[in-house]
Amino acid sequence: MSNAIRHSPMRQAVRQHGLGLLAIAIVAGGVYLNGIPTPFIWDDDWLIKGNEGIRHLGNIPEFFTPRYWQRFHEEYFRTFPGRSYRPVAEISFALDYRIWGLNPVGFHVTNVLLHIANCVLAYVLAYRIFGHRRVAIFSTLLFAAHPLHTEAVVWAKVRSQLMAVTFVLMAVLMYARYAERPGARRALALYIGAVVCFGLAILSKATAIILPALLVLYVWCFVPRTQWRRHLLSLLPFAGAVLVFFALDPLMPVMPRSTPAPATYLGAVIIVLGQYIRLFLAPVGLCLDRYWHIHAGELLPPLLPTAPFVLALIAGAVLAARRSKTVLFALGWFVVALAPAFRVAFMGRAIAESRVYGPSIGLCMVFGFLLHRLAEFRLTWLSARLRARLAWALCILVVLVCSGLTIARNADWADAFGLWRDTVEKNPSSWHAQIRVARWYFHADPPQYDKAVEHLEVVAELRPQDTEALLQLGTLYQQMGEYDKALKYYRKLLNIDNSNVNVRVRLGVLFGEQGDEQKAEWYLQRAASMDPRCADAHYNLGVFYGNKEDYERAIAAFERAAHLRPNDARIHQDLAAVYAAAGSIDRAAAEYGRSVAIDPANAEGWLALGACRGQLGDVHAAAEAFRRCAQLNSPLAEQAKEYLSRLAGDPRMRE
Repeated sequence: MSNAIRHSPMRQAVRQHGLGLLAIAIVAGGVYLNGIPTPFIWDDDWLIKGNEGIRHLGNIPEFFTPRYWQRFHEEYFRTFPGRSYRPVAEISFALDYRIWGLNPVGFHVTNVLLHIANCVLAYVLAYRIFGHRRVAIFSTLLFAAHPLHTEAVVWAKVRSQLMAVTFVLMAVLMYARYAERPGARRALALYIGAVVCFGLAILSKATAIILPALLVLYVWCFVPRTQWRRHLLSLLPFAGAVLVFFALDPLMPVMPRSTPAPATYLGAVIIVLGQYIRLFLAPVGLCLDRYWHIHAGELLPPLLPTAPFVLALIAGAVLAARRSKTVLFALGWFVVALAPAFRVAFMGRAIAESRVYGPSIGLCMVFGFLLHRLAEFRLTWLSARLRARLAWALCILVVLVCSGLTIARNADWADAFGLWRDTVEKNPSSWHAQIRVARWYFHADPPQYDKAVEHLEVVAELRPQDTEALLQLGTLYQQMGEYDKALKYYRKLLNIDNSNVNVRVRLGVLFGEQGDEQKAEWYLQRAASMDPRCADAHYNLGVFYGNKEDYERAIAAFERAAHLRPNDARIHQDLAAVYAAAGSIDRAAAEYGRSVAIDPANAEGWLALGACRGQLGDVHAAAEAFRRCAQLNSPLAEQAKEYLSRLAGDPRMRE
């Protein structure tokens, strides 16, 4: 009898919420089934595929050190003003790699499971705020199926966003339980749990810094005024954690160098806020990259269609402040949680659909509340049962439409080229997409140079003063052999930014390809002196001196590049080749060994390693290297097999 009494609340909760949560989990997982085979795309190439750190669980302690993330900044963000510190998300990547290797399916399965977990937590939050199961189900079904979340769930690298939302929701729920009875026996454990979850959230992604503001919003809406002081004091540790995080310079995100004028910033905030509301209400035309010119004189065209959505949001908040603190909390959640996106709009992608993943919970709760009120709205000509059925029918209809749009949007991510081409079609002003499509046409088999040039000229027209766009244009034209056009864009870039190191590296390579050794050496040396930590400058100096058979200076340049970028297999391989040419076979073998350890699929490295080991008389090691080369799907495999057959007759192989 006592056991039945003890377990009855749990059984009652399962009976009350179990079926709804099961339906939500099925929808949340089902709509993303066709997104699980998505390949690694864009930033995944270096955050996951090329990330040596996640390949050994023993590196986990290093994930928490600032130098690990500074190295990322130096190697991958040299032309982008940003920095990341996400050790908890990095741990999840390492665990996925341990289980799945570099199979993207496993990474996407983890993302979908996190999405399902977030749906469950969002359901609990909605039920706690509104106190009605129907509101929780309506709102969470929409959150589970909304196509605006595709980028967050299907793109492997956005794991950090999913995890941050998970821990933020857990922290809010724990604090809400604590706020009910702060003097209860379990209150301290709930409070500590909320603090710990906040720590995990901010270590997943820095955007979780909005949690203290969300908790202030919760206190304002649901805690009696007489208890405000006590609860606001309890939030000091949360605010302190934010201050400590941003006080540590190695962790602090690097913001844009120039601060926009207040009017420009306000206009950009209205555009960003209005765009996200519009995309939530009408999730059509979704694409990977949206762009507009964030300058005072060019804000009016995107401002006019987005301002009405912001005015509607403000009107709704004013009305809710008078009539419903629950709706006010939901609207406030959306704005507060989206706040980091207002500043990030001036860096990289102005609009990124993944950024609205957590904030959209607030709008979903408003949707659930409105449908619930429809069911309770008194109409003499419509019975209560029919009103409830109508609300359920509308919810199911919206969820079905959203599910279809999500499944269709997942299909856009089936391959990288298709995704970028889709972006160009939907948003031709995206120079990122134009560049990516141009690269694909350039590297196609056979190359389609005419189509590549077509997209490049669009970029030149869109971004005539953008240094990154000009660098990309020059690089692609250089790869196509259009040296005059490449030189034109490089020189234009230097006129805009004479301190740019990367363009000097490109110019050094360009003049080297044209045979102008004097200019090639000058530009490369100039780049290396301007930024001694530029690995590309030292690497290309090594190539230049190696081609001139100046092995001493080539070795010095390659060694410097390898020190700056120790996980670059290409650098170690080229350094090995110079050592071999200089007669240092033992050092060459060591560098080839480092190269294939970083990239085991490097057939050329295995073949050269075998040759070096053979010259050193280590026939067994040579045979093993040739064997590894022969096992790869490479044109060099046959040559490796031939070397193996020769070694088979060597008497030393029988020793």
